[in-house]
Amino acid sequence: MLRDARIDGFITLDLFDRDFFKPLSITDSKPSIDPYKPEERKIILEAFRTSPSKRRRHYYRCVFFQFWQGSRPSKAIALRREDVDLRYATAGIHKSTVQGHQGGTKTVRSNREIHLRDNVVRVLSEENLAPLNVSPDDFLFTTPEGTPIEQFL
Repeated sequence: MLRDARIDGFITLDLFDRDFFKPLSITDSKPSIDPYKPEERKIILEAFRTSPSKRRRHYYRCVFFQFWQGSRPSKAIALRREDVDLRYATAGIHKSTVQGHQGGTKTVRSNREIHLRDNVVRVLSEENLAPLNVSPDDFLFTTPEGTPIEQFL
């Protein structure tokens, strides 16, 4: 297609000319992902876990899950209890919640089963943090009032 466009005079530049397209320098490229350092992660998690605020402590499991599993917030807050199997350490990522609206994932390839890390299974299994009367279609992570967490962009 490009060759024909050049022959027909629609393109006057050789798009494959290496002098025309110079490689990007490091300063021209996007910055790389800048995750939290391990000590920063530890401080943040400890602040949630030991907070005098019962409300903040309530979100500890969700924040822990985010740090250690790395799923997008929209996928994590869409998880239902039936999506997570702690015995086999798996979670099914099949839904997404954005601005209070739940739907499918962005792409079919986003639907997947993930393996839960041992430390995540341990935190999610802690009985003292789990509500007593839950059903399989209840959200895994909720507000302290038991309603779904809403992600606002």
